[in-house]
Amino acid sequence: MERTTSEAAHISHSPSGEILEWSAKAEEVYGWTGAEALGNDFFTFIATGFPEPLEDIFAVLDSGATWEGLLVQRTKTGSDLCVKAKWWMDDGNVHQHCEPSPMGAKALAAGPLAATLLETYPGSVFLLDLREYRTILLRGRQFTTLGYTHEEINALGSELTPKLLHPEDLALLPSRFGEFAELEKGETHEHVHRVLAKDGTYRHISTTASVFAWDAEGTPTHLVGYALDVTDNLEASRTLTLLQDQLKFALSETGMIAWIWDRESDQVLRVGNMKGIFGDLGPTAEAFSKAVHPDDWHLSEESIERARDGNPMEGIQMRIIRTDGQVRWIEERGAVQYDAKGNPSHMVGVTIDVTEQRRKDEFNRRTHRSLRLALQAARASTWQWDCMTNLIVVSDEAFELFGLPRGAPPTMAEWLQRIHPDDRDHFRTEANRTANEGMDLFIDFRVSMPDGRIKPVRAVAQRAINENGMGNEVIGIVMDLSIFRGMRRDDDPEVESWAA
Repeated sequence: MERTTSEAAHISHSPSGEILEWSAKAEEVYGWTGAEALGNDFFTFIATGFPEPLEDIFAVLDSGATWEGLLVQRTKTGSDLCVKAKWWMDDGNVHQHCEPSPMGAKALAAGPLAATLLETYPGSVFLLDLREYRTILLRGRQFTTLGYTHEEINALGSELTPKLLHPEDLALLPSRFGEFAELEKGETHEHVHRVLAKDGTYRHISTTASVFAWDAEGTPTHLVGYALDVTDNLEASRTLTLLQDQLKFALSETGMIAWIWDRESDQVLRVGNMKGIFGDLGPTAEAFSKAVHPDDWHLSEESIERARDGNPMEGIQMRIIRTDGQVRWIEERGAVQYDAKGNPSHMVGVTIDVTEQRRKDEFNRRTHRSLRLALQAARASTWQWDCMTNLIVVSDEAFELFGLPRGAPPTMAEWLQRIHPDDRDHFRTEANRTANEGMDLFIDFRVSMPDGRIKPVRAVAQRAINENGMGNEVIGIVMDLSIFRGMRRDDDPEVESWAA
């Protein structure tokens, strides 16, 4: 019973695996003649790796349905082959049509989305033959960042692992590979290996892999996964578990979501604190657009348009309305990814919950505004004396109060020159006590203006202690007392004339 085109290789075998038919197309695809193939065990003859347990495949066939999937097989020349296969049962035997995948081995680990992401992903994807510890597919930037060309890596063949893996990690490899035999389909294992770079140093490479194919007995034959250099993020005592914890914290506790938007399907894959930020949100870009606050919707659309022109989406902040009615602030960062023809195909990025930061910024803004208004009402200005450099940083109002030219911060000597000669030593003594002994400063003095006027001034300050416990700064305010008419001070009758 023909179930595909005559362009496919047709093979039939008994349920136990004895090859009964081997078409001319099969000779062309695999290299063996019919005479060489007939009678052999199909499962071992072309070293077939299956994407799921063989018993599950036979369960589909026994039900009368057709099974379809990708197989990993071996040709007569020893090269690896990825084929699209269709299997069905007829007259008690297994029949199959196999066609080489248009993408070759790349189809095993890189679909259209992965292929796009790998253009910028700093790591690599790989397909490993567990039977020979041989790398079938290695795609991405990981080994080029280690200093090797793809040609050099591929030339190593089965020697890749023993030559580049640290001896201590090489000794652990059999037990680590043994862990994959216990995995269910789709489960992953993660490890950190030390890999020899071309410059002679060892780099920490994190690998995440799962079983891609099994043999007829259900033993794993191939691993598929990705590798990433994590050396710069590791300290000597850091373990992979800590890295996983940090990643989980980054995506959940800090209010972050990583996302990938497939433009063609409009589907968005999001990983992270979805419930915490959006509540319930559908997996489409349209669902996101509906969640954006109406007053900020244009920000989202404009940033996407700019991204289509090749501009990265950086720091775009907008409000979203959760499904429970709560309004939150988010920040979007992302970039468009392009297909082989240069057309926009995907967008990747992160969403950061900045609600609390916005609240703090608004609180600080209002506090700063209130402080500014209070200082203005009191005719006061701020000053900060760095005792190490002897410079005094003042607010704009202080330049006017002391009659100082605007520009660079004045030194303490320049500041003292503006103080009335009769008050200068007293101010210097009290300021030094504050700096050296930590005494609060509260002092009235006079300022001699360039035009000859005398202004009464009050200075209030404290010594500031830094994180190292050092007190090298005095911070405070100065107030213009000339606005307070009739002010007196019992121990200084002249104050009344200053304020007159």
